[in-house]
Amino acid sequence: MGGGFFNDDDRRGRLKDIIKRLNSGAEPESVKKDFDRLIRKISPEEIAEIEQSLIDEGVPVEEVQQLCDVHVQVFNDALKRQPKKKAVEGHPVHTYRLENKYAKKLLKSCRRELKRFCSEKPNKLTAELAELKDIDIHYIRKENQLFPFLEAVSFTGPSKVMWGKHDEIRQHFSELEKAVSDRQIADIKRIGRVLFKAVANMIFMEEKILFPVAMRKLTESAWIKIRAGEASIGYSWISPGNLWDPSAIGMSASSETVSAADAGESIALDEGRLSPGQINLMLKHLPLDMTYVDENG
Repeated sequence: MGGGFFNDDDRRGRLKDIIKRLNSGAEPESVKKDFDRLIRKISPEEIAEIEQSLIDEGVPVEEVQQLCDVHVQVFNDALKRQPKKKAVEGHPVHTYRLENKYAKKLLKSCRRELKRFCSEKPNKLTAELAELKDIDIHYIRKENQLFPFLEAVSFTGPSKVMWGKHDEIRQHFSELEKAVSDRQIADIKRIGRVLFKAVANMIFMEEKILFPVAMRKLTESAWIKIRAGEASIGYSWISPGNLWDPSAIGMSASSETVSAADAGESIALDEGRLSPGQINLMLKHLPLDMTYVDENG
Protein backbone atom coordinates (compact mmCIF):
# COMPACT_ATOMS: atom_id res chain seq x y z
CA MET A 1 0.00 0.00 0.00
CA GLY A 2 1.59 3.23 -1.11
CA GLY A 3 2.13 5.97 1.48
CA GLY A 4 1.64 4.41 4.91
CA PHE A 5 -1.46 5.73 6.65
CA PHE A 6 0.12 6.03 10.07
CA ASN A 7 3.35 7.65 8.75
CA ASP A 8 1.74 10.23 6.49
CA ASP A 9 0.00 13.02 8.41
CA ASP A 10 -0.94 14.82 5.21
CA ARG A 11 -2.57 11.72 3.77
CA ARG A 12 -4.51 11.11 6.98
CA GLY A 13 -5.58 14.76 7.06
CA ARG A 14 -6.87 14.55 3.50
CA LEU A 15 -8.81 11.38 4.25
CA LYS A 16 -10.38 12.98 7.31
CA ASP A 17 -11.24 16.04 5.23
CA ILE A 18 -13.16 13.81 2.83
CA ILE A 19 -15.09 12.35 5.77
CA LYS A 20 -15.89 15.84 7.09
CA ARG A 21 -17.08 16.98 3.65
CA LEU A 22 -19.40 13.98 3.51
CA ASN A 23 -20.67 14.85 6.98
CA SER A 24 -21.37 18.39 5.78
CA GLY A 25 -23.69 17.06 3.11
CA ALA A 26 -21.43 16.51 0.09
CA GLU A 27 -22.66 13.81 -2.28
CA PRO A 28 -20.54 10.63 -2.26
CA GLU A 29 -19.86 10.91 -5.99
CA SER A 30 -18.48 14.43 -5.57
CA VAL A 31 -15.65 13.24 -3.31
CA LYS A 32 -15.08 9.85 -4.94
CA LYS A 33 -12.67 11.34 -7.52
CA ASP A 34 -10.64 13.10 -4.80
CA PHE A 35 -10.51 9.90 -2.83
CA ASP A 36 -9.38 7.85 -5.84
CA ARG A 37 -6.59 10.36 -6.49
CA LEU A 38 -5.44 10.17 -2.89
CA ILE A 39 -5.45 6.43 -2.43
CA ARG A 40 -6.17 3.41 -4.62
CA LYS A 41 -6.36 0.90 -1.78
CA ILE A 42 -7.48 1.23 1.80
CA SER A 43 -7.34 -1.23 4.67
CA PRO A 44 -10.08 -1.94 7.19
CA GLU A 45 -7.76 -0.55 9.88
CA GLU A 46 -7.60 2.80 8.09
CA ILE A 47 -11.37 3.17 7.95
CA ALA A 48 -11.66 2.23 11.61
CA GLU A 49 -8.79 4.48 12.67
CA ILE A 50 -10.35 7.44 10.84
CA GLU A 51 -13.54 6.96 12.87
CA GLN A 52 -11.49 6.52 16.04
CA SER A 53 -9.44 9.67 15.46
CA LEU A 54 -12.54 11.75 14.70
CA ILE A 55 -14.09 10.62 17.98
CA ASP A 56 -10.83 11.28 19.83
CA GLU A 57 -10.76 14.81 18.40
CA GLY A 58 -14.19 15.50 19.85
CA VAL A 59 -16.47 14.89 16.86
CA PRO A 60 -19.77 13.77 18.44
CA VAL A 61 -20.36 10.04 18.14
CA GLU A 62 -23.80 10.78 16.67
CA GLU A 63 -22.14 12.59 13.74
CA VAL A 64 -19.75 9.72 13.12
CA GLN A 65 -22.74 7.35 13.18
CA GLN A 66 -24.51 9.52 10.60
CA LEU A 67 -21.57 9.57 8.18
CA CYS A 68 -20.71 5.90 8.72
CA ASP A 69 -22.97 4.54 5.96
CA VAL A 70 -21.93 7.30 3.57
CA HIS A 71 -18.18 6.91 3.85
CA VAL A 72 -18.48 3.13 3.59
CA GLN A 73 -20.31 3.78 0.32
CA VAL A 74 -17.40 5.91 -0.89
CA PHE A 75 -14.81 3.33 0.18
CA ASN A 76 -16.98 0.45 -1.04
CA ASP A 77 -14.85 -0.56 -4.04
CA ALA A 78 -11.59 -0.48 -2.09
CA LEU A 79 -13.06 -2.49 0.77
CA LYS A 80 -14.48 -5.13 -1.58
CA ARG A 81 -10.95 -5.79 -2.85
CA GLN A 82 -9.67 -6.61 0.63
CA PRO A 83 -8.91 -10.33 1.08
CA LYS A 84 -10.94 -11.99 3.84
CA LYS A 85 -8.92 -13.73 6.52
CA LYS A 86 -10.54 -17.08 7.18
CA ALA A 87 -11.69 -18.10 10.64
CA VAL A 88 -11.93 -21.74 11.71
CA GLU A 89 -15.38 -23.21 12.31
CA GLY A 90 -16.29 -22.51 15.93
CA HIS A 91 -14.21 -19.33 16.16
CA PRO A 92 -16.45 -16.37 17.13
CA VAL A 93 -15.78 -14.59 13.83
CA HIS A 94 -16.74 -17.72 11.87
CA THR A 95 -20.01 -17.85 13.81
CA TYR A 96 -20.72 -14.16 13.17
CA ARG A 97 -20.14 -14.72 9.46
CA LEU A 98 -22.48 -17.72 9.38
CA GLU A 99 -25.18 -15.56 10.95
CA ASN A 100 -24.54 -12.82 8.37
CA LYS A 101 -24.83 -15.35 5.55
CA TYR A 102 -28.22 -16.43 6.87
CA ALA A 103 -29.27 -12.79 7.42
CA LYS A 104 -28.60 -12.04 3.74
CA LYS A 105 -31.01 -14.81 2.75
CA LEU A 106 -33.62 -13.43 5.13
CA LEU A 107 -33.18 -9.91 3.73
CA LYS A 108 -33.89 -11.24 0.25
CA SER A 109 -37.04 -13.06 1.36
CA CYS A 110 -38.20 -10.08 3.47
CA ARG A 111 -37.94 -7.75 0.47
CA ARG A 112 -39.94 -10.20 -1.62
CA GLU A 113 -42.63 -10.69 1.02
CA LEU A 114 -42.91 -6.94 1.63
CA LYS A 115 -43.69 -6.41 -2.05
CA ARG A 116 -46.30 -9.16 -1.92
CA PHE A 117 -47.85 -7.61 1.21
CA CYS A 118 -48.07 -4.18 -0.42
CA SER A 119 -49.67 -5.75 -3.51
CA GLU A 120 -52.22 -7.50 -1.28
CA LYS A 121 -50.97 -10.92 -2.38
CA PRO A 122 -50.61 -13.90 -0.03
CA ASN A 123 -47.42 -13.34 1.91
CA LYS A 124 -45.33 -14.36 4.91
CA LEU A 125 -44.05 -10.88 5.77
CA THR A 126 -44.88 -11.00 9.49
CA ALA A 127 -43.14 -14.35 9.97
CA GLU A 128 -40.12 -13.34 7.88
CA LEU A 129 -39.69 -10.06 9.80
CA ALA A 130 -39.95 -11.87 13.11
CA GLU A 131 -37.19 -14.23 12.04
CA LEU A 132 -34.97 -11.42 10.74
CA LYS A 133 -35.46 -9.57 14.03
CA ASP A 134 -33.52 -12.37 15.73
CA ILE A 135 -30.41 -10.66 14.35
CA ASP A 136 -30.60 -8.67 17.57
CA ILE A 137 -29.01 -11.65 19.37
CA HIS A 138 -26.06 -11.24 16.99
CA TYR A 139 -25.85 -7.56 17.95
CA ILE A 140 -26.16 -8.26 21.68
CA ARG A 141 -23.29 -10.73 21.47
CA LYS A 142 -21.16 -8.10 19.75
CA GLU A 143 -22.06 -5.51 22.38
CA ASN A 144 -21.40 -7.71 25.40
CA GLN A 145 -18.68 -10.08 24.16
CA LEU A 146 -16.66 -8.51 21.35
CA PHE A 147 -16.79 -4.78 22.09
CA PRO A 148 -15.44 -4.99 25.69
CA PHE A 149 -12.33 -6.82 24.45
CA LEU A 150 -11.76 -4.24 21.71
CA GLU A 151 -12.16 -1.47 24.27
CA ALA A 152 -9.56 -3.22 26.45
CA VAL A 153 -6.99 -2.67 23.67
CA SER A 154 -8.07 1.01 23.35
CA PHE A 155 -10.07 0.42 20.18
CA THR A 156 -13.34 2.07 21.14
CA GLY A 157 -14.59 3.32 17.77
CA PRO A 158 -16.64 0.21 16.83
CA SER A 159 -18.47 0.05 20.15
CA LYS A 160 -19.33 3.75 20.09
CA VAL A 161 -20.41 3.84 16.44
CA MET A 162 -21.92 0.39 15.88
CA TRP A 163 -23.87 0.30 19.14
CA GLY A 164 -25.72 3.40 17.98
CA LYS A 165 -26.36 1.79 14.59
CA HIS A 166 -27.73 -1.30 16.35
CA ASP A 167 -30.19 0.92 18.23
CA GLU A 168 -31.26 2.56 14.97
CA ILE A 169 -31.97 -0.87 13.45
CA ARG A 170 -33.97 -1.87 16.54
CA GLN A 171 -36.03 1.30 16.19
CA HIS A 172 -36.65 0.60 12.49
CA PHE A 173 -37.92 -2.88 13.36
CA SER A 174 -40.41 -1.42 15.85
CA GLU A 175 -41.58 1.20 13.34
CA LEU A 176 -42.02 -1.37 10.56
CA GLU A 177 -43.92 -3.76 12.82
CA LYS A 178 -46.35 -0.97 13.71
CA ALA A 179 -46.77 0.06 10.07
CA VAL A 180 -47.50 -3.54 9.08
CA SER A 181 -50.00 -3.89 11.93
CA ASP A 182 -51.74 -0.68 10.84
CA ARG A 183 -51.44 -1.63 7.14
CA GLN A 184 -49.89 1.74 6.27
CA ILE A 185 -48.55 0.83 2.84
CA ALA A 186 -46.55 4.01 2.19
CA ASP A 187 -44.85 3.74 5.59
CA ILE A 188 -44.20 0.02 5.10
CA LYS A 189 -42.38 0.69 1.83
CA ARG A 190 -40.38 3.61 3.23
CA ILE A 191 -39.38 2.04 6.56
CA GLY A 192 -38.74 -1.33 4.93
CA ARG A 193 -36.21 0.22 2.53
CA VAL A 194 -34.47 1.98 5.41
CA LEU A 195 -34.40 -1.11 7.63
CA PHE A 196 -33.17 -3.56 5.01
CA LYS A 197 -30.46 -1.15 3.85
CA ALA A 198 -29.34 -0.56 7.46
CA VAL A 199 -29.05 -4.30 8.14
CA ALA A 200 -27.19 -4.86 4.85
CA ASN A 201 -24.80 -1.98 5.60
CA MET A 202 -24.11 -3.38 9.06
CA ILE A 203 -23.26 -6.77 7.55
CA PHE A 204 -20.87 -5.04 5.12
CA MET A 205 -19.20 -3.02 7.89
CA GLU A 206 -18.77 -6.13 10.02
CA GLU A 207 -17.36 -8.26 7.21
CA LYS A 208 -15.06 -5.65 5.70
CA ILE A 209 -14.03 -3.53 8.71
CA LEU A 210 -14.93 -4.89 12.16
CA PHE A 211 -14.00 -8.56 11.84
CA PRO A 212 -10.69 -8.11 9.94
CA VAL A 213 -9.54 -5.47 12.44
CA ALA A 214 -10.69 -7.49 15.45
CA MET A 215 -8.85 -10.60 14.23
CA ARG A 216 -5.63 -8.59 14.00
CA LYS A 217 -6.01 -6.71 17.26
CA LEU A 218 -7.21 -9.45 19.64
CA THR A 219 -5.06 -12.29 20.94
CA GLU A 220 -5.98 -15.97 20.87
CA SER A 221 -6.62 -15.90 24.62
CA ALA A 222 -9.07 -13.03 24.14
CA TRP A 223 -10.98 -15.00 21.51
CA ILE A 224 -11.09 -18.01 23.84
CA LYS A 225 -12.71 -15.86 26.54
CA ILE A 226 -15.16 -14.41 24.01
CA ARG A 227 -16.10 -17.90 22.87
CA ALA A 228 -16.55 -19.08 26.46
CA GLY A 229 -19.13 -16.37 27.16
CA GLU A 230 -21.19 -16.67 23.97
CA ALA A 231 -23.52 -19.51 24.98
CA SER A 232 -25.07 -17.51 27.82
CA ILE A 233 -26.27 -14.94 25.26
CA GLY A 234 -27.14 -17.29 22.41
CA TYR A 235 -26.94 -17.21 18.63
CA SER A 236 -29.03 -15.99 15.72
CA TRP A 237 -30.40 -18.96 13.76
CA ILE A 238 -27.27 -21.14 13.78
CA SER A 239 -25.11 -23.21 16.13
CA PRO A 240 -21.34 -22.67 16.23
CA GLY A 241 -19.04 -25.39 14.97
CA ASN A 242 -16.40 -27.11 17.08
CA LEU A 243 -13.31 -27.34 14.88
CA TRP A 244 -11.79 -24.41 16.74
CA ASP A 245 -10.71 -26.76 19.57
CA PRO A 246 -13.39 -26.17 22.21
CA SER A 247 -11.25 -28.04 24.74
CA ALA A 248 -8.78 -25.17 24.65
CA ILE A 249 -11.43 -22.93 26.15
CA GLY A 250 -11.78 -25.09 29.23
CA MET A 251 -8.02 -25.46 29.65
CA SER A 252 -7.45 -21.75 29.39
CA ALA A 253 -10.19 -20.88 31.85
CA SER A 254 -8.97 -23.40 34.43
CA SER A 255 -5.35 -22.31 34.21
CA GLU A 256 -6.33 -18.67 34.62
CA THR A 257 -8.45 -19.55 37.66
CA VAL A 258 -5.58 -21.29 39.42
CA SER A 259 -3.14 -18.45 38.92
CA ALA A 260 -5.63 -15.75 39.90
CA ALA A 261 -6.86 -17.63 42.95
CA ASP A 262 -3.38 -17.55 44.43
CA ALA A 263 -2.98 -13.79 43.96
CA GLY A 264 -3.62 -11.49 46.92
CA GLU A 265 -4.93 -12.02 50.44
CA SER A 266 -8.47 -13.30 50.86
CA ILE A 267 -11.32 -10.92 51.69
CA ALA A 268 -13.92 -11.83 54.31
CA LEU A 269 -17.47 -11.80 52.92
CA ASP A 270 -20.82 -12.43 54.64
CA GLU A 271 -20.32 -16.08 53.76
CA GLY A 272 -16.79 -17.38 53.16
CA ARG A 273 -13.73 -15.63 51.76
CA LEU A 274 -12.48 -14.80 48.25
CA SER A 275 -9.18 -13.44 46.99
CA PRO A 276 -9.10 -10.23 44.91
CA GLY A 277 -8.07 -12.39 41.97
CA GLN A 278 -11.11 -14.62 42.33
CA ILE A 279 -13.45 -11.63 42.61
CA ASN A 280 -11.83 -10.06 39.55
CA LEU A 281 -12.31 -13.27 37.54
CA MET A 282 -15.97 -13.51 38.52
CA LEU A 283 -16.65 -9.92 37.43
CA LYS A 284 -14.68 -10.32 34.19
CA HIS A 285 -16.65 -13.36 33.09
CA LEU A 286 -20.15 -12.20 33.95
CA PRO A 287 -22.16 -12.04 30.68
CA LEU A 288 -23.08 -8.38 31.27
CA ASP A 289 -21.47 -4.99 31.95
CA MET A 290 -21.56 -3.60 35.50
CA THR A 291 -20.65 -0.20 36.89
CA TYR A 292 -20.30 0.41 40.63
CA VAL A 293 -21.28 3.83 42.00
CA ASP A 294 -20.58 4.57 45.64
CA GLU A 295 -22.50 6.92 47.97
CA ASN A 296 -20.52 9.90 46.59
CA GLY A 297 -21.52 9.21 43.01
